[in-house]
Amino acid sequence: GSDLRLLYNDSWSHIPGPRHPACLGEPAHEVWSDIWHIIEPQFAEVIRTGQGLHVKDQMLPMRRNGIEEETYWTYNFTPIRGEDGSIEGVFNSGFETTEKVLKRRQTEFLLQLSDSLRHVADTDDTLTTVCAMLGDHLQAVRVCIREFESRSLGARSPMNADWTAEEVDRLGDRLPMHQMGDVAAALRAGKVVRIDETHMLEDPHLRVQFDEVGAGAVLAVPWMSQSGLTAVLAVHHARAHRW
Repeated sequence: GSDLRLLYNDSWSHIPGPRHPACLGEPAHEVWSDIWHIIEPQFAEVIRTGQGLHVKDQMLPMRRNGIEEETYWTYNFTPIRGEDGSIEGVFNSGFETTEKVLKRRQTEFLLQLSDSLRHVADTDDTLTTVCAMLGDHLQAVRVCIREFESRSLGARSPMNADWTAEEVDRLGDRLPMHQMGDVAAALRAGKVVRIDETHMLEDPHLRVQFDEVGAGAVLAVPWMSQSGLTAVLAVHHARAHRW
C-alpha cells in the first residue's frame, strides 16, 4: 500500500534491533525515519518506473540502539504487482556488509599510514602524523598520546602528541590520570576503555570532566610494559558514538 507498511520474517527481525516487534505492520517512514532521506527516493524510483533496484555497500546511518551507527548494506528493491498489474508494494532482500566495508577501509588506512611514515624520521613527527591520520580516519575531534615518565600515575606527565580537529581545544594537561577514577583503574589493568556515551557514565565527576573538554565518546588504549602502564592513546568524538 501507499504507506509501505513493514512485513518481514524471523530472519530479518534483527535488522530493526529493539524496534522489533513493535515495528511489524508500521509505515516504513516511521520505522526508518533516520534513513528515510536515503531510502525514500529509492522506493519512489522503484514504484515510479516499475524496475528493480540493486544497491551495493550503501551507507545507512541507523539508530538501532539509541546511538547513530555507521552501517553498510547490499540490498535489492523489487516491485510487487497486484492482480491488475499496479504496484502494491516493494520486496526487499539484502544483508549487512558493515564488517566487510570497515575491514577494507582499515586495510587501506594501514597502507596509507605506512606510506606516510616512510618519509618521517623524527619520533615526534611520527606521533603527530599517526594522531592526525587516526583522527581523520575515525572522524574524531581529538587524538592524543600521553606517555608516563614514572610509575606514579598521579605525576603530571607531558603530552607527546595532541591532534585536534579545527576549532577544538588541545587537551593539554587536562584529564590527569589521578582524577580519572574507574577509567584509570581499567587502563592500569591493561584494558581498553570504550565509552560510547560519556553523559551516561555513573560517575558524575567523570561526566563533568569529559563534558568540559567536549568529549561525547571516548576510546582509550593502554600501552603496557613490564613496569605497568607506559602510555595511553586516547580518541574523542564530540557526540555519542558507537565505537
